Amino acid sequence: AGRAAATAQYEAAVLDTQYARQSIAALVAKSWFLAREAAVQGAIAAEMVDSSESLASLSRDRKRIGNADDFEVTQAEASVLSYRDLVLQADIARQNALRAVEILAGRYPAAQLDANYFPGPHGVYDHPENLKRFADAVRAFVTK
Repeated sequence: AGRAAATAQYEAAVLDTQYARQSIAALVAKSWFLAREAAVQGAIAAEMVDSSESLASLSRDRKRIGNADDFEVTQAEASVLSYRDLVLQADIARQNALRAVEILAGRYPAAQLDANYFPGPHGVYDHPENLKRFADAVRAFVTK
């Protein structure tokens, strides 16, 4: 009876360890995809900044020729500032996701991942290099 209990306890510990590794690997994957998503959102927000700056310029031109008022110009300029804030928020989200990957991989103080580790937005999850890096990151963590 004691031998069977010890064997069952050992098997339970092994399964608990496997579960913990898989859970952490899932968190690595989640953080990885959040970093990619934040990168894409940042790029979209940067495009919106460019567009809203053009609209603000048009509003100033319209005011100069008399077809707009101060309210329209102020509203357009506020829109530019709002989109700039979105760019900053996306960058913060990306940095937080990168730090989460580093923490989970046990490499946080070294800050080995930077903003260039995730290539620019050309597809959120489909680029082969992204998938290879993701697989390498998960493999490196799980086999640690």
